[in-house]
This record gives sequence, structure tokens and C-alpha cells, in this order.
Amino acid sequence: RRTLQLGATNERLTSEIAERTLREKQIQREKHLLSQSQRVAGIGSWSLDLTTNVMAWTEETYRIFGVSPKTIVPSFEAFIQLVHPDDRGGMAESWAKSKAAGHSARVNSAYRVIRPDGTIRMISGHRESFRGEFTGLVGTVQDVTERRLLEANLRQAHQTESVGRLAGGIAHDFNNLLTVINGTTDLALRTLKDGDPLRADLEEIGRAGTSAASLTRQLLAFSRQQLLQPTALSLSTVIGDFGSLC
Repeated sequence: RRTLQLGATNERLTSEIAERTLREKQIQREKHLLSQSQRVAGIGSWSLDLTTNVMAWTEETYRIFGVSPKTIVPSFEAFIQLVHPDDRGGMAESWAKSKAAGHSARVNSAYRVIRPDGTIRMISGHRESFRGEFTGLVGTVQDVTERRLLEANLRQAHQTESVGRLAGGIAHDFNNLLTVINGTTDLALRTLKDGDPLRADLEEIGRAGTSAASLTRQLLAFSRQQLLQPTALSLSTVIGDFGSLC
């Protein structure tokens, strides 16, 4: 009977060990899958147990912050030292509120971190506080530097487009005025004799109109986002033109 009992006990222990080993392998697979999923998504996660004050970072969180698990121990103090000095005060205050908040108090934040290599990255973070079986904070971090730069470039492009439309409208109106001015000047020159004292003034008006027409073409080219062709400019000619106005 003792032999049967020992056999049953050993069989039960073997079964429990096998089940425990299987669960551990499953947990390891899930951790690996989570790590790979975060790497692909570019989103890291972390947790802070307020009971033990123990903080944990995933591999992607280390990568986003530009640090290694071998060189830094996860903690709020370690995290806040990575935050840009101009953003530390706001982050510390926000975290203090999260620690004192109740269940499901979600906070979205945007801040900069300075990696050990000196590069500055823009981070988008989300965290939520919990009270219950687990009392603490859980959150995510994402490097959005490239996204922010693209958004800034897009806003700049929209501004440039708006300025271009405005310049195009002004250039068209100005060109209509110049057509009248230059046309009238040309007709007046044709009616004057060579020795007429008004000819020099009208010729000066004509040269100014021609220069203004050139400027109008440049404005129109800018509004259409055309490439401007640089041309050689004689400085002595420009000075001579100004001299004639004195």
C-alpha cells in the first residue's frame, strides 16, 4: 500500500511539475510575443507598483529612452533624469497627481527626453492609475519625433502654399496695373519728338515698369512653385539706374 501511495504521489508531483513547466514556457512565449509586438509597433510599456515602489520597463521602453538594462535600474528617479530639464517640473507634478488619483485616472502627456548620446527625442506617453489587487501606475511610451517633424513640415508647406496664393493674387492685380502704365508710356513715347523734354522722364517710367514686370513674373513663378532661373547681374548697370533717379 505504501508503495502505491508513493507511486501516486510521485505521479502527482510529476504531473504538477509538467504543468508548471508548461505554464512557464507559455508565459515566456507570451513575453516574447509582447516584446516583438512592441518592437514592431514602436510602443514601449512600463509599470510602477506603489506598494513596493518597484518599476519595470519593457525592452522597447529601454530602446526608446536610449538606455540599456545593464546601465540603469528602472525607477521614477531614473526616468525623470532622462526628461528634458524644461519638461521635468511639469512631469513631476503630473506624476504626483497620478499617484494620488483613483482607479482609471488616465493621463496623456507629451515631453522630451535627452538620451545619453545627447540626442533629443519627443515622446508621447499615456498612463493610468489602479487601486485594487494591483495598486500602481501602468503606462506606455512612444517616440513621435519623426511624426512631429512631418507635421511641422506639413504645416510649413500649407503656410507656403497660402503665401503663394496671396502672392499670385497680388501679382495678377499688379500686372494688370503695369499693363496700363507700360502701355500708356509706350504710346506717349511714340507721340513725342526726339528732343522733347518729357521723353527722358517717360523712358525712366518705362524702365521702371519693365523692372516691375520682371518682379511680377517672379511672384507668379513663386505662387506656381516654379524654379527661378538665376541670371547674371551687372552691378554698374544697377548703380547707373539708381544714379539717374538723383
